[in-house]
Amino acid sequence: MKLQLFALLSSVAIASASWAKNLNYRSPSENHPGLGIAIHKVVKRSDPSQAWDPAQLNFTHGVASGDPYSDSVILWTRAAPTTDNDRSNVTVSGDAPLFNHDTDVYVEASAHPVCVEWKIATTRCFTHVADSGVVYTSSDIDWTVKIEARNLEAFTNYYYQFNICNADVKSPIGRTKTTPGADQDVSEVKLAVYSCANYPMGFFNVYGNSARKDSVDYVVQLGDYIYEYENGYYGDGTSIGRIPQPDREIYTLYDYRRRHAIYKTDLDLVESHQQYPWIPVWDDHEVADNAYRDGSAELNNTEASFVSDGGVSVDQRKMNAVRAYFEWMPIRQVEMDDNLRIWRSFKIGKLADLIILDTRNYDRSITDLYWNTHYIEQIHDDTGRSLMGSRQENWFYGELKRSSQREATWRIIGSQVVFTHLDLPGALVGSVDATMNLDSWDGYTANRNRTLKTLYDNGIGNNIFIGGDIHTSWVSDLAWQGNEDHPYDPATGQGAVGVEFVGSAVSSPSILGATIDITRANGASELFNAAPRNRELQWNELFYRGYFELRLTPDEATAEYFGTPDIQTRNGLEISLANFTVMAGANSLARPVAGGEVESGSVKGGQRISRNNVFDTYTGEKFQAFAYARARSFHLQLVEDPVISVIHGVSLRRAYPSLCIENKHKTRATSKKQTQHRQRPQQLAGERTIDDNMANQVSSVQLPPAPREIGIFEPYIAKQTETLILKEKMLSLTGDSFDIKLISGQPLVRVDGKFRSLSGRKAVHDLNGQHLFDIHKEHIHLHSTYVVDDAKGNKIMEVKSSFKVIGSKATAVFTSRNGKSETLVMEGSWLDTSADIVDEASGAHIARIDRKLLKGREIFGGQQTYALIVSPGVDMALMAALCICLDEKNNEH
Repeated sequence: MKLQLFALLSSVAIASASWAKNLNYRSPSENHPGLGIAIHKVVKRSDPSQAWDPAQLNFTHGVASGDPYSDSVILWTRAAPTTDNDRSNVTVSGDAPLFNHDTDVYVEASAHPVCVEWKIATTRCFTHVADSGVVYTSSDIDWTVKIEARNLEAFTNYYYQFNICNADVKSPIGRTKTTPGADQDVSEVKLAVYSCANYPMGFFNVYGNSARKDSVDYVVQLGDYIYEYENGYYGDGTSIGRIPQPDREIYTLYDYRRRHAIYKTDLDLVESHQQYPWIPVWDDHEVADNAYRDGSAELNNTEASFVSDGGVSVDQRKMNAVRAYFEWMPIRQVEMDDNLRIWRSFKIGKLADLIILDTRNYDRSITDLYWNTHYIEQIHDDTGRSLMGSRQENWFYGELKRSSQREATWRIIGSQVVFTHLDLPGALVGSVDATMNLDSWDGYTANRNRTLKTLYDNGIGNNIFIGGDIHTSWVSDLAWQGNEDHPYDPATGQGAVGVEFVGSAVSSPSILGATIDITRANGASELFNAAPRNRELQWNELFYRGYFELRLTPDEATAEYFGTPDIQTRNGLEISLANFTVMAGANSLARPVAGGEVESGSVKGGQRISRNNVFDTYTGEKFQAFAYARARSFHLQLVEDPVISVIHGVSLRRAYPSLCIENKHKTRATSKKQTQHRQRPQQLAGERTIDDNMANQVSSVQLPPAPREIGIFEPYIAKQTETLILKEKMLSLTGDSFDIKLISGQPLVRVDGKFRSLSGRKAVHDLNGQHLFDIHKEHIHLHSTYVVDDAKGNKIMEVKSSFKVIGSKATAVFTSRNGKSETLVMEGSWLDTSADIVDEASGAHIARIDRKLLKGREIFGGQQTYALIVSPGVDMALMAALCICLDEKNNEH
């Protein structure tokens, strides 16, 4: 009996430990455990014998990693039985039912736990696992999973994956990277810097651009990851199918969870999270517009505000927002002294220290709330005002000194709002009275002066402020304006103590409005640069949505700004707008600024030359874009001799991380120019494939991205237009077997025909031999009908055909991996063995089968070869199954 009791207690202890490893049960604040979830009560309420059937579970929002250290990193996913979110609006206490303010009904917390296994390794094949474990999640934390992977090597790429315990339900494979050790010499580090992503305003294309280029090591997101508004208030996503959920201004915990969830359905955001470790911080809209210590522009602690604004207090709304952010973002539980600390720092070898500030929610003094602008103007330079609060200020100044003392080359300071003083021509920004942005450092002049005094008095140089929030791009020297002890020369940069790079928005509109044309925007940029008090300002650009990449070396820092010409469709287009250099020790921008030339905006001492060169990160092509009067109206014209980059090798593993392909090369060892001219790998001995000329001809065919993700098998979702070659094996004795490869020659899946199968059954396996699905004919139908069964024999797709010699049609019906029923129509000419595969819901052409592209060289003794072109966002394995069904119908004829 004692042994049984001991075994029972041991099993309970192990289970509790597994729950505790999920960091999302903790409070965002170590000193405020009440904001966390009482694990022992969740364990008591949960019934492992009623665990979810793995078939009911899915990894609904991909994977993510973040807050990398030299020996550990945070890994995140969501393993849930639903794409909806938990409706709890209070933290769990025992097994009491949870009250839902939205429906005025009680919602029982789920007693069904979800068990998740995870692993992290140095290879995609997980042959060298560095850490692994088992954790539980539940409805209490919205089914999210967040763990810390430990015992990792510094400055090393890792691959990670989650799966449902004891089941074959796996997440996508993510890639992450640790930071260098504090004393490690580092030759180069690159950051992609983003801010302000507004879901109804447009697609988050720029998140995916750096991932498709594989051009950086880490992503820094400086806030406004979500917006709190209802559809139509600040962007109307009706016409592009991007209505934020829930469609109301958000207040409750369920509201904030749901808003994070809908944002994480954007495929470019999902891809960026999957490919890079993120270092995020909130701005104001993660809680509410112009948030500060005691409220926001939309909410204050008055009775009238409580009644009209959601029935929650300022503190309750903040708690809801912070709890959801902590659950849904791959961030650590910082050593906190109160419930809102997110400010923290990261050592990047000897090269740099990254210092992340919270200039919004932590403890800042009252800000411009729109109705009190004149009052804030009068007190903006009051000594007692702080953008950060005294505790964060003292920590910040200490971090600057400690970084200098340890002789880190660069100090990168992440500030949500603009640090540099800017005079704003009021008429341009919609306010006749506006002269400064009082919601930025300009509203807290004394705080800025204390920062500058710390830098100058302690001889701390090589400082780079990075910011966002203002939805436009600004580059400046850092100088103490009006201080006679530190005179600044704007012509040379002499007297500056660093620089500031402020990036545009992912999709939020320009400060000049969403419909401003590029001519007027550039004219406004000239006015900003000409303003007498904007002495430190060197370049500004007001038209493009975009981001910038910051490259750090021991000798210099460079920033390249990118803009996207269109956010109303999902695409991979971007334009290089300007390049800036800061030499180590110079403490100012190199002159001439931006090399004397920018694509757009206004640069001091240089000129604007609009070359309109667009790079497509999906295809590797270069285009020219001629901008019209509106931001989303543009025309594309192919440049002579475009750069066609057929991606192979390392880039293939980047684009399709779930494909297990071993390679010893570094992930980002190849320059952009080398990538563009990389040669196709040599054929294996005896391998017969199409020649280079034909490969170039086929790969030059490009299809636009699908309107949404379409498919079943996540590892095979195309990240860019992909061309597959399906070749029937010549000496197959078991029936029709196929080799299926990308145009590069890289195998994708294996198709084996079954010997003497009356239904023509074919088994499809991945490269590791795992059984994916079967294809066979059903003989009980009037029209030819082909069925795709999963490995367990369950029907997952049905294809009904009415092919004719001239004019053919087939309809494929299946349930996508997000649970939606999909119908595809395959139309074409059987005489040419060609077909277009069309999404019935949108009319979009998502794939094309065309043997003519192969110029007749596909016929070898009666065997068939097909070229299959697949749009970005479409399941390549599923399209290959449709092509095989087409081939089967041909065999009948």
